Amino acid sequence: MASLCLTFVLLVQSFQMATQQSICKVYEQTRINCFNRGFEDVPDNFPGFSTHLDLSRNQITETDSASFIALNQLRQLNLSHNKINLIHGKSFRRLPSLEILDLRSNLLKDIPGKLFSDLKNLTTLILSKNQLTELSPTSFYGLALLNELHLDENLITTLPNAIFQDLIRLIVINLARNSLRCFPQKALQPLVKMKNISIEFNCFRKHCNRMDLRHFTELVELKLSECSILISIQDLMVKSFPTTDFSFGGSATSLSVNKLLEMYRQGIPNYDAIKTSPQALAQILEDLKHSKIKSLHLGYLNEQKKIRNDTFKQLQGTSIEKLTIYLDGVRELPTGVFRWLPHLTSLTIQYFYFSKLYSLHEGVFQGLDRLVILNLRVNSLSNITEVSQSVANLHQLKYLDLALNFFDGEIPPNIFAAVPSLVEINLSGNSYVGIHRNSFTSLPNLITLDLSNNGIQYLPDAVFSFLTSLKSLYLKGNDILTLNQNPVGDDPLKGLTNLRQLSVNFLHPAVLYQHVPSLRYLHISGPQLKA
Repeated sequence: MASLCLTFVLLVQSFQMATQQSICKVYEQTRINCFNRGFEDVPDNFPGFSTHLDLSRNQITETDSASFIALNQLRQLNLSHNKINLIHGKSFRRLPSLEILDLRSNLLKDIPGKLFSDLKNLTTLILSKNQLTELSPTSFYGLALLNELHLDENLITTLPNAIFQDLIRLIVINLARNSLRCFPQKALQPLVKMKNISIEFNCFRKHCNRMDLRHFTELVELKLSECSILISIQDLMVKSFPTTDFSFGGSATSLSVNKLLEMYRQGIPNYDAIKTSPQALAQILEDLKHSKIKSLHLGYLNEQKKIRNDTFKQLQGTSIEKLTIYLDGVRELPTGVFRWLPHLTSLTIQYFYFSKLYSLHEGVFQGLDRLVILNLRVNSLSNITEVSQSVANLHQLKYLDLALNFFDGEIPPNIFAAVPSLVEINLSGNSYVGIHRNSFTSLPNLITLDLSNNGIQYLPDAVFSFLTSLKSLYLKGNDILTLNQNPVGDDPLKGLTNLRQLSVNFLHPAVLYQHVPSLRYLHISGPQLKA
C-alpha cells in the first residue's frame, strides 16, 4: 500500500516537473488546473487517474487522436476560450467516463460525424460561441445520456431532421442567437422529454411551417423572440421581422415572448426596437388560450398605440399567475384591462425610452383579487393618490414597487391605508421632499419601507410609529443630515420596536441606540459621522 501511494505521488510530481515552464496546479490529487498557461498544444503527460481537467483560456488550435488517450477516468474536460479550429475524429475515443465537455468560445466551423460517439456517459455538451454553420446528421450520434446541449451564438442556418434522434434524455437545448430561418420542428420532434427550449434571436421567415409544440408534454420554459438584424455597426440600427405563429400545448409553466432586445452600447442614435403589431399580439394570445402556462412575458409591444380593455380577453380561462409586459408607446391603461386574468398573483408593467405610463385609472386592476406583487417601477407616474386609489381593492397585495417614477412634494396622509396587507413598499428614486406625520397609518403588516434617494429634508416626530411590524427602513440618499437636528423632543424613530435594519446618511449614535434597541444592521453613508 505504501508503495502504491509513493507511485501516485511520484506521478503527480513527474507531471508538475514536465510542465515546469507553464506549470499546472493539482487539487485533491485528481483535479488539474491548466487555466491560462499559454499552451499551444494539449500536453500529453497528464496522470491517468485525473478526473477533472481545465485547459481553458490557452492558445490551443487543434486536438488529435492522442490528446486525451490515457485519461479513462476523466469526468470533466474544459477546453473553452481557446483557438481550436480542428478536432480529430478520434480525439475523445478514450474518455469513457466523461460527463461534461466544454468547447465554448473556440473557432469550430463544423462537427465531424460521430465525433462524440464514444462518450457514452456524457450529460452536458457546450458548443456555444463558435462558428458552426451546418451540422452533420450524426454530429451527436450515440449520446443517449445527454441532458444539456448548448449551441447558442453560432451561425447555424438549418438543422438536419434526424440530428437529435439519439438524444432521448435531452431536457435542455439552447439554440439562441443563431441564423435559423425556420423553427426546427422536425429536428426537435424526437425530444419528447424536453423541459427548456431557448431559441430567441433567430431569423424565422414568414413562410415557415406552423410552430407546433403540443407533443412537448413536459415543457417548462420556452424562450422566443422576434428576429432582430444589426444592419449598421456604427449606428446600431435594428430592423425587425414579425414573429412566426405557433400553437402551444402540454403542461408548460413559463413562456417568454418577444424578449427585450439587449443593447450592448450606450448612446444609440437610431434604432427600431423589437416590434409586435396588434395583429401579431392577438395571434399570440389566441394561440395561448388553451395552454397551461403559468407565466407570460410580453416585451416591447411598441406598436400598440392603445391597449383596449379586451386586449387580454383571449386568455380568459387560462391559469396565468405571472404577467410581465413592456409597453412603449402607451401612456395609460383602460379600466378592467386585466380582469380576464383572475389567477394573476404577480404583475409587472414597465416602460422604456420616451413613452411611459403617466396615469392609472381607478379600476385598472379590477378583478385581480389574488394579486400579491405589483411592479410599476421606471414609469412616469406622478400622482401617488391616484395610484393609491387604483390599488385600494387589491386586498391580497403584499409587495408594491413604485421606484423611479415622478412623485414629488410631501407624501400625503393615510397613503395606502386601504391596503393593510402590504408587506413591502418601494418609493425610492422619486423626488419627495417631506413626509406627513400620518403618511403611513393603517399598515400593521409592513416589514420593509424604502424611501431612499429622494429629497426628504425633515422627519416628523414618531412618523413611523404606526408601522409596528417594520424591520427594514431605507432613508439613505436624502437631504436629512442628522436625526438630532429635529426640534427638541422629536424622535422620528419612536415606536419602531422591531426595527432591525436602518440605512441613513448621518445619524447620532446615542439617539439611535437609545430608542431603537432592536437594531441589528446599520448603514450610514456620507463623508463623516458626527458624534
